Amino acid sequence: MSPTRTAGRRRKRRLVLVVEDDPYMRAAMRRLLETMGHVVVAIGSVSEAVAAHQRLVPDLAIIDVCIGTADGEALGELLRQRQPELPILYVSGKAGGPTLGPRERFLAKPFSGHDLEAMLRALLDANGGSA
Repeated sequence: MSPTRTAGRRRKRRLVLVVEDDPYMRAAMRRLLETMGHVVVAIGSVSEAVAAHQRLVPDLAIIDVCIGTADGEALGELLRQRQPELPILYVSGKAGGPTLGPRERFLAKPFSGHDLEAMLRALLDANGGSA
């Protein structure tokens, strides 16, 4: 994919899989990520996420810790079975986050676009890429 220019720097476009059951939050994250120059596949359920991940190889996943009655951490583990190097950003409005592995970060809701961009940059930089 072609890079985009942001604040004088070239930035590689990333394919980001967003898994968020709240339609308003999902739409907001999609807009923020697209504004940052990323290609976004936004999904509202675990079953849709698994199906999408079978067709796609995302550069990054953003997963709500609680997806309805489902467990976002379990989804992350499932995605990693197919794609072990996948960086994952977990998000949640509840206190405390999941136990994180080396390719994972946590961001508490609510968050700003600047918070999201900084967290993505840190996650991708730590995993050999740049936001």
